[in-house]
Amino acid sequence: MSKTSHSNLTVKELIKKLSDLPQDVPLVTDGYEDGLDAIINVELIGIEKNSSDKWWDGFYVNKENNEKNAVYLLSTRGSKS
Repeated sequence: MSKTSHSNLTVKELIKKLSDLPQDVPLVTDGYEDGLDAIINVELIGIEKNSSDKWWDGFYVNKENNEKNAVYLLSTRGSKS
């Protein structure tokens, strides 16, 4: 099964969507296999399209240069510390 293309949500679109929501609720994302994980930080990172077409690999991978072209919402599961 190959990955399908998709449209990315931009920071501007996310801010608009979040501005219509209660401001004192937690942000969460999908857990690794089950449940939900907390969003604990936001970072500006560099990404590029992943050349792998395996469905379990992410659509993007970290870019090796210094170009910052995406916002990464770091979750408790994704924390590298």
